Amino acid sequence: MEFIKVEKFIKFGWIVAAFSGALTTVLSILAITGETGTDPLGITTPWNLLDGIIYLGLAYGIYKKSRISSILIFILHCYFHFYVRINSGGNPGFFAAFIAVIYLQAILATFKFHYKKNSSNIENPVV
Repeated sequence: MEFIKVEKFIKFGWIVAAFSGALTTVLSILAITGETGTDPLGITTPWNLLDGIIYLGLAYGIYKKSRISSILIFILHCYFHFYVRINSGGNPGFFAAFIAVIYLQAILATFKFHYKKNSSNIENPVV
């Protein structure tokens, strides 16, 4: 993986995570202010506000090239969109799988970034 691709995959990862977190946060705020307890689309509840905040925090972590953040967001995404939906009788769909692939690429890119960074430090030690 070239360095330009590494940066691109990290950028895709944090943008998708930030968009997902922002959308979840806005919809859950609409659910809090609504009379029915769900947003106008019927997707989220007020409890999803915590999910949105977690996603936004992990998006910032991916932006800072954190390996742990990229792994956690992949695990959370797979848990919410695959395990929970399948066990509740739903279908996760193509879009959830597509986002999971983006998060997986962000994991690989963050690890590759730190590998390149550490190997360049070993070859050029500061004296």
